[in-house]
Amino acid sequence: MKISAIICTSNRPAGLTKLLRALLSQERLPDQVVIIEDRDGPEPAQSLQALRSRGVDICYLRRSPPGLTASRNLALAHANGELFSFFDDDTVPAADYLRTVEQVFSSDASGRLGGLAPVFEPWDHRPGLGDQLWQLLTCLAGLWSLPYRRRREVFPPAIRSRLALFPASHLPGVVTYRRSALAGLCFDESLPGYGLGEDLDISFSLPDCWQLYRCALLRIHHQRDPQHRLDHFALGKMFTRNLAHITCKHAGYRIGTLIVLAWQFLGLCFAHLLFFFLGDHRRHFAALGGMLRALPRTGRDLQAGFSIPPCPSGTTAVESPVRRRRHILFVLNTLAPGGAECLTLALSEALDSKGFKSSLLCLQQPGPLAQTLPRGIEFYHNFSSTKFDPLVLPAMVRLILSRRIDLVVSVGNGGDRMFWSSLACLITDRKLLIWCHAQPRPEVPTIERFNRLFRCVAHSFVAVSADQAQALTKILHIPPSRIKLIENALPDCPTAVPKKPTVQQRTRFRRRLNLPSKAFLIATVANLRPVKGHDVLLDAAAEVLQQDKNVYFLLIGQGSQRQAICERIGRLGIDPKHVVFLGQRFDVFDLLPHCDLFVSPSYSESFGLAVLEAMAAGLPVIATDCPGPRSLIEHNRTGLLTPVSQPHRLAQAIIGLLNDSDRRDRLAGRAQLFARQKRFHISTMTKAFEDLFELLA
Repeated sequence: MKISAIICTSNRPAGLTKLLRALLSQERLPDQVVIIEDRDGPEPAQSLQALRSRGVDICYLRRSPPGLTASRNLALAHANGELFSFFDDDTVPAADYLRTVEQVFSSDASGRLGGLAPVFEPWDHRPGLGDQLWQLLTCLAGLWSLPYRRRREVFPPAIRSRLALFPASHLPGVVTYRRSALAGLCFDESLPGYGLGEDLDISFSLPDCWQLYRCALLRIHHQRDPQHRLDHFALGKMFTRNLAHITCKHAGYRIGTLIVLAWQFLGLCFAHLLFFFLGDHRRHFAALGGMLRALPRTGRDLQAGFSIPPCPSGTTAVESPVRRRRHILFVLNTLAPGGAECLTLALSEALDSKGFKSSLLCLQQPGPLAQTLPRGIEFYHNFSSTKFDPLVLPAMVRLILSRRIDLVVSVGNGGDRMFWSSLACLITDRKLLIWCHAQPRPEVPTIERFNRLFRCVAHSFVAVSADQAQALTKILHIPPSRIKLIENALPDCPTAVPKKPTVQQRTRFRRRLNLPSKAFLIATVANLRPVKGHDVLLDAAAEVLQQDKNVYFLLIGQGSQRQAICERIGRLGIDPKHVVFLGQRFDVFDLLPHCDLFVSPSYSESFGLAVLEAMAAGLPVIATDCPGPRSLIEHNRTGLLTPVSQPHRLAQAIIGLLNDSDRRDRLAGRAQLFARQKRFHISTMTKAFEDLFELLA
């Protein structure tokens, strides 16, 4: 197993050097060491060089501003091992630490061991009577106590005894996680301060199918250096806010949670007050003052949770890999013809019926595609009468609870579907997955102002292309660890390559459209919206028609821009007969082979599903050089790319292919081979979603 040692440090050169020397002396060396420095500390060049000379891959990064959770997320993005071993920069592991870690994980035949940590972390001094009294008081206060869910046992008693393993509900910061257990997870960067409790939060977030253990064979020395810690007033403030945030995040905003929080807060205040009179006056007085100072801010943070109903009982998620079917709810605006809607129907039908149950919820009217809904899928619609109908929220909450929904999927990153899904998941304590279909742009943020507030509610985001994943991180600041890349598939593409229409079939098709039998047809498939670039296509069409009057443009799709498109046709002096509106079509894949060329003039695309469909249908494709089509088309090999919003360049590309049938055939043949790869089969996309649902639901 490949092990990545992860160290997040903050200007502690002595402690970091000591830790690196301990890693260098391990019986089993780490395969990679990832170090994230969030301050201007000196680089331990000598120790790093010694590790490199032993064949250890080193990743040393600096980031600003300081923050432990952000540093750990950055480390997750650069770690490449099967196991992630986290170390504090003031810890020193025993020489057999990593060897024992590998031994324990290798003994897991089920592959469900998610995390492993030492049983205890010895201090650099023997705990005295005061330390023992403090531990007793914190236990009585029940700090970090949550309604834990039962996790499935993965080791038989004999192996647990031999390896000295003890099941745990949560793990500390010095821990080793399996890479797949952290899929779709990240450390919560909304935690104030340096992120006190971030280690507990991430272990609480692990799906129940992963088991957590503490191992008595793992020994590590923890040197607590008070000079490098925050003052106790700041620690007290951070403790109050983080305790409330983590507890309510995982236990839900309910009256029982608030009672537990009040008991924990009062219990710790009593402990600080007692030690104020018995021991270190200054330290405990400062911590108590910080806790009280943070109380008003914490109350404001939790104010929205007082009216939220309690989480239902008996709705725990994963109890074992073999359990009832996970119920997935897909939330859309409507089932209008579109790439996202067609893919949602295809995915809900293709999901393994033995493991998953699909339901669809349309906030508005059902839409034309509702007539093609697969049999056996629950369908709900007309939840909203206006754009932001407040009655949507209680209706969604009732549906999620009554139908025992395990996971909510918002089909689209933004809009009211994400807004209401986030609120409903926050109330019902369900996981939320955002299936992103829009390409974020700096000037037009995809997630609106209100939805930006709920990004922390979403457990993970599914990007449909690598360019979109980068944009989600760069523009919307979503951590890469929360983004899963699953490319779109061809929902209606048959397995066999379709035969090219005969001359008679092409002639009959043109006659049905009242067009000349030898008309050169250029098709575009897109809803009539401004972002799809129909204005660019019409400007290019005016130039093309000056060269060849036998060209006709087929616009497949409908939308609010039809009147504006008709007015533009008149202003450009284009004969309306040369622009044919076909409206909504459910036979696009059968229609495309009768055309001669496909054009996608969009300003922005996240993937370009219509482009891929045209390639699979055997058409030469011209598309704008925006992120989605750019990942599908190799210029001058599988298609042509033209600059965005430049109709003259688009017209030149069309004219260049008009009278060159050999070039069109070469482009179409290569494009069809590319589009019919297994990576674009619906089974490939479904398998990726099933693996993700298995971890989340």
